[in-house]
Amino acid sequence: MTTALDLRIPGRVKAIIDRLGAAATLTRNAHTYNPATAKTTSGATNYSVKATPPAPHRRGFEPAGTSARATLQSLVAASGLAVTPAPGDLLAFDDGTYVVESVVRIASGDAAAAWQLDVVGS
Repeated sequence: MTTALDLRIPGRVKAIIDRLGAAATLTRNAHTYNPATAKTTSGATNYSVKATPPAPHRRGFEPAGTSARATLQSLVAASGLAVTPAPGDLLAFDDGTYVVESVVRIASGDAAAAWQLDVVGS
């Protein structure tokens, strides 16, 4: 059940990440196989996002699905995001590009507020 508080939290998280985060590009690579031609085509879609710069991953309680290999994490606001981040996506900042190893949904009730991206440098 989504409450009034659940509906306010995503917007507030977005405002904080917009203020404190940095411009970044989330890239989703897609591959399509055509059985008629037996060919695979590849394409990439870029999404402009604001994200917290990758910071050392604090070890401790680890939610299910968290990458044991990732040593950095970044947060992306869920509000206004056109795609759900997924493992294998690329997250690019001015200082480098990172590969998303795992994604943890941070939510209040049913409403996603942010995505924790566990990343490694590429």
